[in-house]
Amino acid sequence: MTHFNAPVHGQVGIGEQVNQTQTPAGINLEVLQTFLDDIRTAGADLEPVDQTYLFTYVDLVQAESSNPEPDRAMLSGSMDRLKSIAAKVGNAGLTASVGALVTYLVTLL
Repeated sequence: MTHFNAPVHGQVGIGEQVNQTQTPAGINLEVLQTFLDDIRTAGADLEPVDQTYLFTYVDLVQAESSNPEPDRAMLSGSMDRLKSIAAKVGNAGLTASVGALVTYLVTLL
């Protein structure tokens, strides 16, 4: 019997000889682009300062996601900021679009 003292993410091998292969799903950039385009469209009518922040964080998510080894902390922080902006402005379309993006990325990371 094996016990872990913390959450385990990824593969675990137990035994004398263990061979494992993992094929990470990765971020589908076409799907990601669709989510980001939806957010940009939903944010088109925001006040200029809110729109600037929104688009900045969208650009950060896009840039970091195209990195072969994305910085999870950067993505997490950017997603938190996008959720915060969406909640602040009260735009239902923007909230739904940000929620879809966050759900997609969280399942991959």
